[in-house]
Amino acid sequence: MKIPFKGNDFPSAMQHIIEGVSLGALYIFAALLPLFFLPVTADFFDFQKQTLILVFAAVIVVAFALKTLVTKMVRFTITPMTIPSLGLFGALLLSLFLSSPYFYESLEGRGLLFASLLISTLLLPSLIKRVNIELFLVCTSISMLIATLLSIFEQFGLGPTYILNTLLKLQLNSQGLFHPAGSVFVGALFLAPLAVAHITIFFKSEGYYVKILHGVLGIFVTASLIFHISLMLPNKPAKPTFLPLNASWSIAVDILKNPKTALFGVGPESYGTAFTLLRPASLNLVPNVWNVRFSTARTEMLTILTTIGIVGFLAWGVYVLSVVRSSLPLKTSTLPLVLFLGMCLVEFVFFPANLLQYAFFFFSVGILTIAMKEEKDDRVSDMLFHLFAVKL
Repeated sequence: MKIPFKGNDFPSAMQHIIEGVSLGALYIFAALLPLFFLPVTADFFDFQKQTLILVFAAVIVVAFALKTLVTKMVRFTITPMTIPSLGLFGALLLSLFLSSPYFYESLEGRGLLFASLLISTLLLPSLIKRVNIELFLVCTSISMLIATLLSIFEQFGLGPTYILNTLLKLQLNSQGLFHPAGSVFVGALFLAPLAVAHITIFFKSEGYYVKILHGVLGIFVTASLIFHISLMLPNKPAKPTFLPLNASWSIAVDILKNPKTALFGVGPESYGTAFTLLRPASLNLVPNVWNVRFSTARTEMLTILTTIGIVGFLAWGVYVLSVVRSSLPLKTSTLPLVLFLGMCLVEFVFFPANLLQYAFFFFSVGILTIAMKEEKDDRVSDMLFHLFAVKL
């Protein structure tokens, strides 16, 4: 009987398997997350998607541990974004421990989400040597196009709501608003960066078939974006309701009046609590808003300032700056991903963020790091911990 791997071949073979599993998990995640929902809890969407992110993070951590055991050394990739990532992670932990009135609830919400994403982003470059950016975008776009198709069926009463009511005997009444991504607004925010990425590949690529593929995807993704926007026009059921900017600013200013909450915020998942306690009286005069309890500010920047304070806001700013600096100088190979990240950052400035945006933002950062490493960027290096010795 022939043994396939023996001696020094076994660690090398296992490394290839671990890398393949990690890369496959990344592509599967990209294809599954926009569509993933389960009608088994009160929240069909965010809770289930966050669980999927947690599972992915667990796969990455286990893969990293297995690789460490097989090679008998810890290989950790250091980039310009490593220290800012750890700083953001530290600011998140400080806010969780020092400010969150309901620690476990905060840990289950944004706290666990950010922790899972940051840990995965830090470990991905140490596991994967190269990743196909175009394939990553294709997997994500096909998933969003399927979600759009289901949303179209929903408008005619034949979408997921009808299927769930028929098969599971539920009594859902979505009024055409049921969307696998979480909402029509979430879908629109996610489609915009995808459209920019595909259009960029179409104009920059020299391959004939690549141009055709991304040209077609760009057209369909842009059409899907227009469809989503049409559902959110004034007097449409899917029109999003935002907390007014002046009210968001008022709540943030009140948070800054207390030294403790000014530094560390009210906790990653506690914006709703802050809104309840500090809700401006002027909202009573605003139609369609006076009776709504908001869980985010008008923009993601004000949400971050309120929830994780000045320390977290500065840590987030340093992290974003490190991402921008790492993206420069712009290269054709990573330009679609860089523009995708740029569009996400612009949306963070003008709109409240969502789980889907954050997930793909952080994992795109991880992919950018892998691309930098593949291109032998001088700013990327591997730190090796072998037994009691350290090599850089």
